[in-house]
Amino acid sequence: PEQAAPPAKSGPVEPPPRRSSSTFRVSRATIVDGAIVYRDSRTGMLERIDDLDAEMTMDAANGPMRVVGSGAPRGVRARFEAHVGALGRAAPIPLSLNIDLDGGAARLSLDGTASQPDDKGEFTGKLRIEATDPVKLARTVFGGGSATSGLPSALAQRVEIQSDIAASASHLALSNLSLRHGDRKSTRLNSSHGYISYAV
Repeated sequence: PEQAAPPAKSGPVEPPPRRSSSTFRVSRATIVDGAIVYRDSRTGMLERIDDLDAEMTMDAANGPMRVVGSGAPRGVRARFEAHVGALGRAAPIPLSLNIDLDGGAARLSLDGTASQPDDKGEFTGKLRIEATDPVKLARTVFGGGSATSGLPSALAQRVEIQSDIAASASHLALSNLSLRHGDRKSTRLNSSHGYISYAV
């Protein structure tokens, strides 16, 4: 004999599970021939970065993120690469930035961590600046005007600066600075009461 079907359960019928509304995310974005204009409302200073080409990739909505590209601040060709670690964690956020100016005439690199991803956070890490010919670079950046006319020719040698850095929206501090000029050995710089003096 056939068995009767079990009686239906009484009570309210549960609705089907709703799909999350947070499924939208951007994993890749590009900028082609763009421009960034920055104006300091306090000083009135205006800066531009033209010919901006960049590509941003993200592994997830909260990172990590990588940005690579090129642009022309003050008409000087520059290439850059930045990495930002995952956000939303209690741990500090890894950050790194590399900038190459004027086809290798100067390089700047930052590598460290940020305490939090807003204007209350502080970046701590290492700073390295290298210039093959600081005088030529200054004339390229400033147009060879009066700002660079008095620079001594002795500066036209490779310069390398390394330092620990701590920076936030309200302050900038450099410590453990070392300087190498030309073929000379690295010189340690000491900072005291806001002044920097060479240690002999």
